[in-house]
Amino acid sequence: VAELADDVRNYLEGRPLLKPADWHRFAGRKAKVLSDALGGRQEVEILALEGDSGAEVVVVRDERGAERRVPLAQVREARLAFHW
Repeated sequence: VAELADDVRNYLEGRPLLKPADWHRFAGRKAKVLSDALGGRQEVEILALEGDSGAEVVVVRDERGAERRVPLAQVREARLAFHW
């Protein structure tokens, strides 16, 4: 069981969020996001993805508990954050 848990953690930890479908799939999870709209890199909770194709906006909760809206086009890098 421990080996399986390690395999799952290794798969999920650091998994890049590349497509809008990834943001939908992992709503409710934590991610490390790099965006000037967030003032650099922050760990956030993914709340939702809104908007039409090509104009999506990621809704996240930052470390202080504030909801932020970040245009997906302004996200330079995003990876799942995994906490045991």
